[in-house]
Amino acid sequence: MGVPLHIGVVTAYPDEDWHSRRLIAAARQRGRVTVVRPEGLAVRLKGGTARALASGVDIRRYALLLLPRALGEKGSADFQVEVYRLASEQGAVMVNEVDALLAAVDKFRSSVLFERAGVPTPASAVVQELADARAVVADWGTAVCKPLFGSLGRGVRLVGASDTGGLGRLLKRHRALYLQRYVESPDGDLRAFVVGGQVVAAVRRRAKRGDFRTNAGRAAVVAKVELDARLAALSVRAARAVGLDYTGVDLVEGPDGPLVLEVNGAPRWESLEETTGCDVARAIVAHAIERRNHFFGSKHTPTARSFGNG
Repeated sequence: MGVPLHIGVVTAYPDEDWHSRRLIAAARQRGRVTVVRPEGLAVRLKGGTARALASGVDIRRYALLLLPRALGEKGSADFQVEVYRLASEQGAVMVNEVDALLAAVDKFRSSVLFERAGVPTPASAVVQELADARAVVADWGTAVCKPLFGSLGRGVRLVGASDTGGLGRLLKRHRALYLQRYVESPDGDLRAFVVGGQVVAAVRRRAKRGDFRTNAGRAAVVAKVELDARLAALSVRAARAVGLDYTGVDLVEGPDGPLVLEVNGAPRWESLEETTGCDVARAIVAHAIERRNHFFGSKHTPTARSFGNG
């Protein structure tokens, strides 16, 4: 019998976060687990090399790292991001990769990546001045206004051409606004959960009366659905465009065909799992191990990064 895999699960909320607990439990079914808090990341520089450490262990000693909640309130988020990047350069297998996480949380960046990959999305714009915001909304009639960074529907508003006061208040609060053309869909939207290049589960979400946001945490009605081949392929394309190993992809079926609204780099799946019965954490861990085995089957064992002679 071989040596069990040593899996690091990096989470700022190992006890509070249901999703972190699920991943920790699933990882323990496949190997030895160390729970790493982001503030437990460190780097030691000596002799022209940099050693990235996670809970005192050289990151290269972990078979792989799962990053369900990679950043928290403690420590320096900027430094933590650089540690993840250094670890990636040294050959650490991380799911999801930090640059993909950052792209997913940044609605402007992910929109650019969708455009480059030819992923159909609603028209969008980013503005910093009220006149520009008014011009965009006047052109579209109705827009969904979102903070550039955010999740769970926080700070999301539906604005019309006559709602200039609301636009002004939002711009003063956020300083830059991400605007997305509103696509009316009486049947609600879809959440497709992609893991390793395939959709493992999907649900249809309908907003509660008086709201347009379909987040399960906002009491939306959620029902299991089977995606057709076109919708499934579009979901996978969206995940790949941003570089995510696993993600929740939000889609809407507009009059001109399906559109991707956004992807989530640190998605929640409690409601989806309850609705579909899919063991999402198990699928994520299985994919991460498969990716790790493929990586080490095709590349040599990584060494510490050198800072000498380029």
